[in-house]
Amino acid sequence: MAPLSTAYDPEVVVEYVADIAAEYDPELVASTLRRLARYQAESGRTCSVCRAKLPLAEYARDVTAPSGLDATCKGCRRAARNATRGDWPSASVKCSGCRKVFDAEALGGKRTCPACRERAKAHAAAARERDPEGVRAAERAGRRANPAASRATDRRKREGYAARSPEEVAAARLRLRPAGTKRCRACDRGLPLGDFAERSTTADGLQDECRGCRYDRTARRLVRRCMARWEELDLWACAYCGHPWEHVDHVLARSRGGSDEPENLVPACAECNLSKNDRPVVEWFTELRNRAPALSTGEAP
Repeated sequence: MAPLSTAYDPEVVVEYVADIAAEYDPELVASTLRRLARYQAESGRTCSVCRAKLPLAEYARDVTAPSGLDATCKGCRRAARNATRGDWPSASVKCSGCRKVFDAEALGGKRTCPACRERAKAHAAAARERDPEGVRAAERAGRRANPAASRATDRRKREGYAARSPEEVAAARLRLRPAGTKRCRACDRGLPLGDFAERSTTADGLQDECRGCRYDRTARRLVRRCMARWEELDLWACAYCGHPWEHVDHVLARSRGGSDEPENLVPACAECNLSKNDRPVVEWFTELRNRAPALSTGEAP
């Protein structure tokens, strides 16, 4: 084999290692050049993925490898990159966890194999059980550091949850809530699953807040909107019977086209609000007037 000085032109050598000479030790660069000179005499090398023997020009440089070249050819590297982006060529992909080679279509666009993903899930579950506060703090810090990526991840999760069938939602709910209870995010109480409204974009298919908390939050929002109008009208009792008010009633029910504007909201006691339900006010008053004589005589309406 020809010595290094005659095997390479000096200008070519300088251009070839200019990008690695600044950050690696000169001795490492020299040894890499010697390895390259030794392999240059060969006709080629075998790719670790496609097992084809190709010229050395088909391999990228890697000064950390014993041969100074990457073990995978540029074509297989390119196919692996395309596979992770959703383009499915008939190529093999190396798992980023166990480093084993799998068919690109078998991995389904993932960078890791199913076994590595299961191990990662088990490790995350153990860490969450060991230090839940630390895990939540790390998740919050990661979301603050990468807000765009966090929003994209949340959007993909919601789309995946919404595409599930009712049977898949029921199976997920049984797996996530085997005890049949869920803790409300607002009141921090463990309640039966029936106390939560359904929501297709969550993992268990249920709202994070119970029905009572959601109703209270909605009522508080409505009271804030119509507080100025009630003060102007001095309306601090049930608008129908004059008893102390407990609920916010829509004069024209939302199911009949009513809005949340202050003009359509009045204070009402629980009895009047539940009795009126979504019926028009005139119809409800007429029924009460017809029932009043019968109630006063003790007869059935």
